[in-house]
Amino acid sequence: MREATVSDDELHAYMDGVLDPMRRLEIASYLAGHPLEAARAEAFRAQREGLRALFDHVLDQPVPQGHLGLVRDRLRRVTLRRWVLMLSAIAVAALLVLGGRPLADRLPLLYNLLATAPDGHQKPPPSTHSALGPGARETARGVTRVV
Repeated sequence: MREATVSDDELHAYMDGVLDPMRRLEIASYLAGHPLEAARAEAFRAQREGLRALFDHVLDQPVPQGHLGLVRDRLRRVTLRRWVLMLSAIAVAALLVLGGRPLADRLPLLYNLLATAPDGHQKPPPSTHSALGPGARETARGVTRVV
């Protein structure tokens, strides 16, 4: 049976304490049997503690007013953009729902305008009924076939 390995991401998650308990136990037993990997994990822990010692005090400082202004401006632009997109979507939906009915009423008129031949004669509208009977169909060669 092949021995499982632990990735760097899993080692970091192990050191941060964010793994589920079962995987945490698996990694702990793996590190107990692999001293080089345990040394790497300890190096990750020391690196994390060093970064915290350097930068944790920044978390307690207030955010500078200039940065707050930038965040507010950006938030305002994003919010405005979202409202514009939402209202545009509502307008398109309204046009499709409300404007579609009057267009459907005008379709016969549009068909008559488009069906007029260049010489001024009107083409007959397409028929939905076959002149040959209810079961007759025309094939591509013009031969009538009764189905």
